Amino acid sequence: MPTRKVVRDAGTGEFVKPSEATRRPKTTVTETIKVPKKNLESNQTEAPQGAFLRHFYG
Repeated sequence: MPTRKVVRDAGTGEFVKPSEATRRPKTTVTETIKVPKKNLESNQTEAPQGAFLRHFYG
């Protein structure tokens, strides 16, 4: 499974840019997360675009 690195502010938990992490290394945390593969079967079973809005508003 592929991985991706994300950077968060250690105090608030908000995502920040990697450039922010290099400027403030003591107050940021770099995490490695797993990125799931896209499931091709689920794309075929989803409702057409806008179907939720038609159902919700119509």
